[in-house]
Amino acid sequence: MLKFVLVAALAAVAVALVVAAFRKKGDKKKSTQAPEPNLLDLKIQDAAPGDVISIRGAGDEFEDLEFTVDRRHRYQCGASSWQEISGRYKSRRVHVEWHDEDELEVSLCSKTKMKLSEVKLSEDDLVRMDESPSDAHSFEYDGATWRYDS
Repeated sequence: MLKFVLVAALAAVAVALVVAAFRKKGDKKKSTQAPEPNLLDLKIQDAAPGDVISIRGAGDEFEDLEFTVDRRHRYQCGASSWQEISGRYKSRRVHVEWHDEDELEVSLCSKTKMKLSEVKLSEDDLVRMDESPSDAHSFEYDGATWRYDS
C-alpha cells in the first residue's frame, strides 16, 4: 500500500511539472507576440493588405472613397523614403502615398485619362512652368483654379 501511495504521489508531481513546463512555454510564446493594435489610434502608416481604407469626401462627386488595401510598397531614393498603399476604387486603382519626413504628408493619387488639351495646356506650357523660378504657377480648368507643382 505504501508503494502505491508513493507511486501515485510521484505521478502527481510528474504531471504537475509537465503542466508547469507547458504553461511557461505558452507564456514565452505570448510574450514574443506583438501587442494587439489600439483600434482607436490607427494611422495610415499602420495599413496592411486586407485593411479597408475610407477617406471622407475624396471620392467621385465628393462621396467617401473606400478601398481594400491589396498592395503596400516602400521606396528609397538617396536620403528620401516614402511608402504607398493601393487598392481598387470602383473600376480603377487608387494610391495613397506618404513620406517618412519630420511631418506626415499624405497624398492621394487617382490615375485618370485626361489629356493636356482638355485643360488647355501644351507641352511648352509645362516646360515654361518647370523652368520658371516662380512657384506661383496656376491654370483654370472646369471653373476652378489649379496650382501646378513640378
